[in-house]
This record gives sequence, structure tokens and C-alpha cells, in this order.
Amino acid sequence: MGTEAARAGIARRPWWNEPILYFVIVAAATFAWARRRRPATDSRDIHVTRAFVDATRDDLRSRLGHAPSPEDVRAEIDRFVNEEVMFREALALGLERGDVIIRRRLVQKIEFLVEDLTHAREPSDADLQAFIDGHRDAFHEPERVTFRHVFFDRARGLEPASIAARAALATLRTGAAPDAVGDPFARGLEVRGEDLARIEATFGPDFARNVSAMRVGTWSDPITTRYGVHLVRLDARTPGGPSALEAVRERAREQWREVARASANRAAIQRLRAGYRITIEGLR
Repeated sequence: MGTEAARAGIARRPWWNEPILYFVIVAAATFAWARRRRPATDSRDIHVTRAFVDATRDDLRSRLGHAPSPEDVRAEIDRFVNEEVMFREALALGLERGDVIIRRRLVQKIEFLVEDLTHAREPSDADLQAFIDGHRDAFHEPERVTFRHVFFDRARGLEPASIAARAALATLRTGAAPDAVGDPFARGLEVRGEDLARIEATFGPDFARNVSAMRVGTWSDPITTRYGVHLVRLDARTPGGPSALEAVRERAREQWREVARASANRAAIQRLRAGYRITIEGLR
């Protein structure tokens, strides 16, 4: 090859200019630097315990559906050792630094570990009641109403429907049966024990506001909705108030445990932070 190159008039590079030489030198220097920066407490031993081998054998049996051979187990352990060696060398070279994905994954590992160590205890009834009392918006039974309405369809035309409603109202207020007047309504003419939020979602805010202001046993003035015109008789009202413990026990328990777990996690992180000297520059 050298003779052919000489014949072609191509000058051969001196050995000290070969790119592979520089690659070897840089790699050796990098490795030596990494070895020097490895903490003194970092062990060069990789000890695979009998418990780990047994667990590996059990895992293989589960995946293979039969007892693994000694060769299968050896190959799996060798794979683990190879990965451990490469993992330690990557840490020694600082390859995890600056990699957002690896950083986030390691942080998640610590978060999971902290959560495992900070299991929330089971709350007592007193705990749950105090939690419910302190979160009234989340554990508050809304006002509920039961009513009957007479409906005049917008399909008649809004003005004719309004005229028919006003005419029927006079008879209803003197005791006439509501079944004798009005049009069918697809959602039914009687609503029982419904909260005002759902009534608003069905009939609109004006309708819900009028029903909320009514006295039990009275008929409303005509109320116009997107469906037509309604005459409403309020039959019952159940005031809202704090939820009874038995009615919301499981929901309150889950939320109490979530709050307790988050509080314990924050305390654990603060204890970890206390072991570091933290300096933050330029933060306003």
C-alpha cells in the first residue's frame, strides 16, 4: 500500500500526525481526569447478593414460563453487571450533568423514595370532620328544590306562548290542575330534589334565579327560556349546608391523605435541603 502511494506521488503523513493517535491521547486523558475526580468513598466493588440472584431467577421464571437454566441466569446477571459498570463510568465522567431527561428521572426516583417513606396515616373521624369543616366549598351540600312547571312551547311563537301562559296562570293560582293546560316537555314537567346549578344548566340562569327566590307552594310569573315559556310551582326546598361525615367519608379520606402526604413530602425535602449549603446569585 505504501509503495502504491509513493508511486502515485502521495506523501505519507508522519505517525505523530495520525488522527487515531490524538483520539487515544484525548480518551486516555479524559479517563484519567474522571478517575481523579471520582469521590474517594466511591467503591470499585460490584457485589451481587444471593438475594438479587434469587430474585433474578424468579423474574426469569415468570417471564419464560419455566425454570431458567444456569446459563440464562448467568447471562442476566452478566447483563446487570455490564450495565452497572457502564452506569458507574457514566457517573464518573459526569455524563448525567446537563442532561435534562436524566436529571428529571433521577429527581423522580428521589420523589418516589420520599413518598414511600412518608406514608400518610389513617385519619380519625375527628381528623375528617375538621378537614370537612375547613374545606366547606368542597364538602357543602347545595340547596335542592322540587318543582312542577307548566310549559308553553316556543314553536307556537314566543308571543302566542306568552299570552297562553298568562291566561293559564290566572286559573292555576285559583286552584286549577296543571295537567289541564300547557304543552309536553321533553325533559319532563316535574323536577325532584335537584340542585340549582343543574337547573341552571338545563333551563338557564334566569329560570334558576327565579326558582331560587320563590316561596314554597306558589306559582311563578311566566319565565322565558330557550325552550319557551314556563309557569313554575315550587313544591319543596332543602337548604344547603355542610356535608354529613358518613355521606362523604371516602372522598374526605382520600383528600385528607393527599394533603397529609404532600405536607410530609415538603417536610422531607426541607430536611434534605438542610444538609446542603445553598447559594443563589442574582435572584430578586
